[in-house]
Amino acid sequence: MPRSARGVPKEIAAFGERQFNETGAAAVEVLRVKASTIRKYFRQLKGVTFLVAVKSLDRVRVYFFTNAGVMALGENLDHSDYEKVRKTSRLLAKFEKPRELTPEEKRIEATEELRSEFGKALRRVSRYLGVKEPPFPELYVSRDTELGSVQSFGTEYTETGEVVFEESVLNKGWIESLLNRTAFVVFLPVGRYSSEVCSLVGNALSASILKISEREGWLSEWRERSKDTDWSPFVEHFIRHADTYRSNHYRWLWDLLGAMKRSDLEGFRRALRVFHDSCTVPIGTEEYSQISGYCEVCKTPKRILKGRYALPSIHLSPRILALPNSLGVSVLDDDTINEKVWASVSFVRGGAARHLAVQEGGEEGIVRLEYRLDLTDCYPSSGGLVSHGRLIVQRALAALGLKRPTSVTFSAAVEPSESTLNTTEEAVLERLLLGEAEIIENSLVGSPKAVDSLVKKGRIVFVPGFNHLGLSPSFLLFGPDEVVRQVAEANSIESTIVSLQSSAYGLVSSPSTWRSGLLSDATQSGLKIWPVRSTSSSRRLIRDEKFLA
Repeated sequence: MPRSARGVPKEIAAFGERQFNETGAAAVEVLRVKASTIRKYFRQLKGVTFLVAVKSLDRVRVYFFTNAGVMALGENLDHSDYEKVRKTSRLLAKFEKPRELTPEEKRIEATEELRSEFGKALRRVSRYLGVKEPPFPELYVSRDTELGSVQSFGTEYTETGEVVFEESVLNKGWIESLLNRTAFVVFLPVGRYSSEVCSLVGNALSASILKISEREGWLSEWRERSKDTDWSPFVEHFIRHADTYRSNHYRWLWDLLGAMKRSDLEGFRRALRVFHDSCTVPIGTEEYSQISGYCEVCKTPKRILKGRYALPSIHLSPRILALPNSLGVSVLDDDTINEKVWASVSFVRGGAARHLAVQEGGEEGIVRLEYRLDLTDCYPSSGGLVSHGRLIVQRALAALGLKRPTSVTFSAAVEPSESTLNTTEEAVLERLLLGEAEIIENSLVGSPKAVDSLVKKGRIVFVPGFNHLGLSPSFLLFGPDEVVRQVAEANSIESTIVSLQSSAYGLVSSPSTWRSGLLSDATQSGLKIWPVRSTSSSRRLIRDEKFLA
């Protein structure tokens, strides 16, 4: 019983509460009435001290009780007649439904809650970027719908830095992500708030902060808002890199956005390409183990789809090496890219840029294509991949004329094959040669027997594809096939050997510790060695990633 009901006979208070619960009335009031009021309005009643009023929309049902709590009568009254009695009586207890807040009151309450939640978002983004929180902005809520633009959906910014939220988005399941996005924008100069590029990056940061299991709602909304717009390729890029881009990468982007004088999409695309190509994901023992496990799985393609070794942060996925009879190499003066070019390596020779093209109908036929990856001797550091020391020991032994057998993470090779194929195998091979990871995985699902047969017939081999390990081709070797292979194996983490009839090209990745040994051995062995400017491969014959699909 509420405190206000004390002094009222328990039976009367219980009766009033029961009437409220059972009748669905708007309110029930328990009154102590004066004897003079009873004589004035209810002359026939004697000894009435309390009444219980059950208030409905059209009438008031009044029950009269004696001082002993005995009900004397029940009668219906108009609201106006009841109010006359109510004015001269004392309210002892009242049971009523909570009053609905007006829209104005709701906005006030939402704004207070919003300020608290936005403060949390500011602190989250501050910790993530490692920068000081900006002054807390003025926050407003508007009834207007469709505030903002494609990337800043749900919010608008005034010229003086106030933030206006669309009222309808405050109850969405992804509101926390929108607040994170808005908080990121507020960390920029006020003049940059309205930039759609800034909101684009803020949306991406929101996805990266969230756990994978919590992203679906936000990513779905972001995709839908950006569908069929110029922003869509950027949105898909950031979604693909949600586990790749880390706090330090967003700190780079934050610095960039703060310095940009204008935010045209093409200019941002060029800048983002630089960030993307420089992005390296820190890899630890567990991740190295997963990469090694995936390399082992590539030897048995049907195991690839089990997903045990998923590493979305580095886009770990299958690649295909194949060597049709028509494939050859040409050295060109310009970087000619067309559907016949499977891979292109731009390198520097004699102070000029030249281009090695692996293409259909190349000048020299390829007799063997080999890929090798050795992560057993490296660990990541702030300066890039560094040798554990095994490489140094091997070189020291070589100086003494000694050699110790070593193992590698992965190696595979393919040669031209004359094996016959049935119609299904030919169709599957044609799709696989396109090189796209999605097509390869779909083929493993839809045509596992044909894929297995192609492997057994020597038409294809599966090799690992990945990116963002800080591992990129650094030099192109040329010389006798066996010498190129020996130098590459001894002094690189990754190599692709393109063997011709009497010579070979070796595309090698030799960072930090490996570089000096490579230069020394290549020179002593009489190999030609050229620095690599860039590589591309639409069919992923060499590792390549489409920047904006």
